[in-house]
Amino acid sequence: MITKKNLSLFKNTKLINLKINAGKAYALDAGIKHSSGNIIATIDADLQYSSDNLIKMVDLITKGYDLINGKREGRKDSYLTVIFSKIYNNILKFFFRVNFDDFFSGIKVYKKEIYELMDYNGMARFVIFYSKIYKFNIKEVGVIHKDRYSGKPSYNFFNKIILSVQDIFSLIFCVYFDKKSFLKFKLFILGIYFIVFLILIIQKFILGVFLIDYLYYVITSLLVFFVFILIVQSFLNAKEKSKLNLVKNIIS
Repeated sequence: MITKKNLSLFKNTKLINLKINAGKAYALDAGIKHSSGNIIATIDADLQYSSDNLIKMVDLITKGYDLINGKREGRKDSYLTVIFSKIYNNILKFFFRVNFDDFFSGIKVYKKEIYELMDYNGMARFVIFYSKIYKFNIKEVGVIHKDRYSGKPSYNFFNKIILSVQDIFSLIFCVYFDKKSFLKFKLFILGIYFIVFLILIIQKFILGVFLIDYLYYVITSLLVFFVFILIVQSFLNAKEKSKLNLVKNIIS
């Protein structure tokens, strides 16, 4: 384990000590933001991955790839976790057209320029999807997965389901819907409502037909749409990189 006392033994190494446990996504942002190289290499600290795999993955990056993802082979997790992960990964493969088998393994190597394309914080775990969208050269390789040395998983099965729903929400609105696309989506939907209201007005004042039931459904659905937009917009605003204050939670 690296500490301040033995840090001098490791050249070009920074120790980032977070005051609070704000989660893995926050910790990744802190580490990447304070890195100075052009290649990002991430590996979980639970010793389930071999550093030998990481070295081979870095070597592949230097040979022309932009991202190397580690696929856990002979995965040493509970049977329920493995089955759920396979189902979830297949769902993501089908809907987002990314032909990888292990999207959220804890070992990845990629060029820092991919991370810098992300508009929002906490999105490093979705780096594969960004790489696909921007047509980077990506590859998945098998890695050794070992039994957990110590500690317990951070998420139980119920937490994993909640996280999966949050992941899909983040993928849709943070990765595949960029800011311009989201604005176009809002304007498109509002345009449809404008046309519908215009038709109802024409029917009332020109044709003399007032469809009160239709007006009720239109107004109700419009209110639901506004609530939905407010939720999404609040979520996106909270994830703006400009709102991420890494310094306040780092012990110097």
